[in-house]
Amino acid sequence: MIFKEEVPNKTLHSHVIRTEKVLNEGSCRLQCYLEPNCVSINVGPLKDGSHQCDLNDVTDDKEFAVGLKEKAGFTYNGVEVRSAIAVQRLSDTIYLISDNNFRHLNLLKHA
Repeated sequence: MIFKEEVPNKTLHSHVIRTEKVLNEGSCRLQCYLEPNCVSINVGPLKDGSHQCDLNDVTDDKEFAVGLKEKAGFTYNGVEVRSAIAVQRLSDTIYLISDNNFRHLNLLKHA
């Protein structure tokens, strides 16, 4: 997962799938990586020193660019979405790895 260049003082609205309280922007990026539907984040400071982390299900590309709104202190950060998938088989488990998520499937053994 590769994040694009940050857009300061902007957030993406109407596409937040989950909001988390995190220590920093790096923690927010990790939350996005762990959420299969996350393709962008909004991050901003909270009064207690932690950060608000909004996980979004769209990026600012194309028609959603109009969804970026001014919000002082926050940063919008989109993910570069790629479609490449690597498949690896180890014993009876298949691991599907792409830039946006990680999945594993257990194979059924036939008797």
